[in-house]
Amino acid sequence: MFEYPIDCSEHYHGEGHLLLHILDNFPTSPVDADVTGCTSIPLQGRKMNLVLVLLMLPDAQYHILPDRLLSDIHTQCLGRIMQIGKVVRRSQLAMLSLMVDLSAHLVRRKYTRQTLCSEELAGFSLCVRRALELPRDPRVAFVIARLVENMMDIKRLMYHNDYRVKWENQAADREASFATSRLMALLASMMVFGGHNRRILSCAQTREMYSPAVGWMPIYTD
Repeated sequence: MFEYPIDCSEHYHGEGHLLLHILDNFPTSPVDADVTGCTSIPLQGRKMNLVLVLLMLPDAQYHILPDRLLSDIHTQCLGRIMQIGKVVRRSQLAMLSLMVDLSAHLVRRKYTRQTLCSEELAGFSLCVRRALELPRDPRVAFVIARLVENMMDIKRLMYHNDYRVKWENQAADREASFATSRLMALLASMMVFGGHNRRILSCAQTREMYSPAVGWMPIYTD
């Protein structure tokens, strides 16, 4: 039912990749779930991208489907879509990869479909925090930098559009800064403590009175 022999060079081929294509043409949908304790931005009732809504819903409220899904998608297909969403929400790599593709997608479509506001930035920040609570996957090192860059683009557009009140934009900015800082900290820890780097560091041997780091290369004398 969901087979698609399409080589999509623009997106990561993760578990959630198909959601971007299935829900691409659907309008934004109001957030029905209560996420008050997850962000300082009042998201409930705000119209947002359907994929982002599926990713940011709390686990206890994942069954609260957006009205847009209930009214426009066949019941059998809807169950499959929600199952794909569950798979993505259990995998750190799948979730962050989908967020990279979705954020780039929204930035590219900024002038044709919607205005990026504080709620989109807050939604991505919320999803980042949720992804960082999942079991660590070292493969996310290849997607973190792109996600951070895309979130900075969303933040820039949020201020440029200036669609929400000042305190909302600033609050969303703070949440995004915290989320991206945690992402970069995770990336740094993987770069330093990854298995490959441990092997490199183990090659550094002390030579006479010199620092162990000198062991990486021959001593140079003039």
